[in-house]
Amino acid sequence: MKTNEFRSRLYAAVALLGVLSLSIALLNGFYVASYEGVDENGCMGTARRLAVHGDPAKRTSDPYEYVSENVVQVGENVFYAKYPIGYPALCALAYKLAGSDAAFLVNPVLAVLAVAGIFFLGRAMFGNIVGAFAAILLTVNPLTAFYGLSARTHTGALCFAVWGMFFVWRWAERGGWANAALAGAVTAYASTVRYTEALLVLPVCAMVVWRSVEQRRKTAVDQRRTMCRQIVNEVLVMAAAALVTVTPLLIHHYVAYGAPWRTGYALCGEDTGFGWAWFKANWELMLTRLDTGALFLIFPVGLAGICSLIGQQPKRGSFLASWAFPSILLYTAYYWAPQGEGPSYMRFFLSVFPALILGAFGVLCPPERLRPWTSVCVGCFVGVVAVWNLQAGQLLPNLEMQRDRLLRDKIMTDLVRRNVPSGSVILATGSTLNTVEYAGDYHLYSQQVFTRDWVRRRLSVLKDNDPHPFQRDKALALERLLGDKTDAQLAGLQREVLAQHLAAERAVAVICTKAEFGIWRGRLGDQFKWKPIAEWVEVQNASTAGLLPKPQCTSWGLYSVTLR
Repeated sequence: MKTNEFRSRLYAAVALLGVLSLSIALLNGFYVASYEGVDENGCMGTARRLAVHGDPAKRTSDPYEYVSENVVQVGENVFYAKYPIGYPALCALAYKLAGSDAAFLVNPVLAVLAVAGIFFLGRAMFGNIVGAFAAILLTVNPLTAFYGLSARTHTGALCFAVWGMFFVWRWAERGGWANAALAGAVTAYASTVRYTEALLVLPVCAMVVWRSVEQRRKTAVDQRRTMCRQIVNEVLVMAAAALVTVTPLLIHHYVAYGAPWRTGYALCGEDTGFGWAWFKANWELMLTRLDTGALFLIFPVGLAGICSLIGQQPKRGSFLASWAFPSILLYTAYYWAPQGEGPSYMRFFLSVFPALILGAFGVLCPPERLRPWTSVCVGCFVGVVAVWNLQAGQLLPNLEMQRDRLLRDKIMTDLVRRNVPSGSVILATGSTLNTVEYAGDYHLYSQQVFTRDWVRRRLSVLKDNDPHPFQRDKALALERLLGDKTDAQLAGLQREVLAQHLAAERAVAVICTKAEFGIWRGRLGDQFKWKPIAEWVEVQNASTAGLLPKPQCTSWGLYSVTLR
């Protein structure tokens, strides 16, 4: 008996080591310590400010300075990212301990930990083989790898969700104070990374019911009162651990948004962005994208498996169903559901991928012990899915394109740090400034802000009362500030702002492509003198129908601007 147990543990350790090695190798091959995008700016900008200044707020010196789209205004020239504080806090800790680049290791580490988490959860629920196969499927999933190398919150939600559910399942099977405390704390931390992970309270409640029912059946009548008291105490420990975990988030809400229950999304009206009308508009997109770009073959088999488990093994089935189905239904009813083949919409479902993957084994693996031929068949299925993800699923090409973009941003931020002193002024496009903001404490100005078309597009959110990512109060402030100005007046205002900074003896730098250089120089006029500081080339390997990618090159420049 001991020999069999030792052999089982040895096989599990070897399988875990192999899968984790695959995950690390995949992420390491495309890792770049940089980011791009408005969501990433909100998270990483908050992390840097926490690490460097101890304050997550962004404070600008004048109303014209650039503020990313998904950052909300709470006072005069005072802004906060609308995202929960859990993921930026982890990045800030890494920044504080090991420097600015270390913050970008948080998501890759969380992605690897998520793979380990689904291994242990699958092993606890179905056995070693299922744990290993589930870990492989999560490792080669296109979205797991893609967001594991990004600076967004979805990988953190995935990691804390799967580990929280592992401790919840462990507590439901074994009980214990430690399991209860870890289940409460880890599950609650998932909701500090993404608010909708608060839905994980449903599988927690389901397991509380199951443990109560099972223990009542096993316990003698005269011992049931003691048993009930023990379960209640452990549930109280779980709740207390969860409350302690979310308290910093509630304090952040109070300081940033004015009340513990108010979020940054509420300031944009996005807390009302769920409804039946959007569900009817999105359900077909959800089914199509989950079945193709996100969970090829796994999604339909996973749904069937969870339903099958509800009938055959109700405890396992209700656990996975209460984990997966509420989030799927909720985000199907979400207003922001971009069309197309990209990963944007599917990222909202990432934290329930483990539940669907494990549910698939409810069909693929019979309730009784696996036979050798069954293991071979299931292994072939896993191999087919893995190969599809790597090839037809565009996993490697997508990671390569993401790496090319991040390399450009890494080169740019490094050049800015070396050549532009802290406190200087930087003029660039908004998308460039989203990345440059992480490089240091600069006065940032977007070229687009001083154009009439950009102002008109931003003010379009005032035409209705629908939820929008761009805060309505920011749009109202923009309307009061720039709403009545012509394009010529905006160009003059831009020249005036830059001249004032130069008069205050601040350096002014411009980042633009060579194609933009002539247009921007002409817009600023003859009163400014331009001097090149650095140049670099962005190489983007665009996806094509052929066997080889088609490189596309863009020349960039960093310029110093002074008065003539």
